[in-house]
Order: sequence, then structure tokens, then C-alpha cells
Amino acid sequence: MVIIETYQDIAGKYRYVVELTSGETVMWKFAEEQTTTELEELETTYIDQHLYDDLIVLQYELLENIELLREVVTEIKAHPTLNLTQYNAYLDTKTWYEQAIIGFFIFTVAKGLAGHYDKSLANLDETTILVNVRDWIADTPAKKIAKILFGE
Repeated sequence: MVIIETYQDIAGKYRYVVELTSGETVMWKFAEEQTTTELEELETTYIDQHLYDDLIVLQYELLENIELLREVVTEIKAHPTLNLTQYNAYLDTKTWYEQAIIGFFIFTVAKGLAGHYDKSLANLDETTILVNVRDWIADTPAKKIAKILFGE
């Protein structure tokens, strides 16, 4: 760490322009003058806090799988009395990742219905969630479903 500049601003704060060992230059402001040891400790904390700043955050969007999700809605519409056993049999026809997507979709729809459309998820078990989502899909016009679930 190299202290490039130190000065006291008009408000009486102590400002330090520091080049860190990582090569980054930062400006820190303090109410009191800092020792080199205090600045080195701050550098260690700063580097640790910003260690992963340059990493790319993975983006994932449920609607990237819109065709699969439409298929699920169509399947539920076609079988308005679908029970958990039938649902699990349907899932067994899918790959593991499609099963995961469908499960997350059903859960997401259930949360959305509970939050915005007064559906109850009191027990929050898999059957309750499936029945609530199934009943809502079965009872809701297709255009309304398309708007609410797919933004169409």
C-alpha cells in the first residue's frame, strides 16, 4: 500500500488517496487522522470485501423455458383434477432439469398467487401448493393466464 496523498478538507475530515497492493487507487475519508497500521488494516478489509467484485453474476430467468412452462399450463388445463400422483407421473416423463424448472415454476406461481391474488397457501406442503395452482389454472381463462404468468 502506498499513500499517494493526505489532506484535511474544509469540513475538517482527513482524506487519504491510497494505492492498494492490488493496484487499485481509493480515497478514504475519516473524522480522525489515521496511522499507517490502521490504513493497512483497512486495506486488508477492503480487499477482502471487494475480492469478487469483477466476477460475472449468473443471470437466470424462469421464462427462458417458456415453452416448457406453457406445456405445464396446458397439461394442467387438460387435466383439471390432476392429483399429486398424476403430477409426479407427468414429471417422470421429463428430464431432471425440466423437473426442477417445473417444480420451481409451480412454487413461483403459488407464491405469486398468494401475494397478489388472494390464494391461500396455509400448509405450504406440495399437495396444497399443487392443488391451489391447479385450481387457479383450471378456473382462469387462458388469456388471463398468459398475461399473468407470461406477460403476454
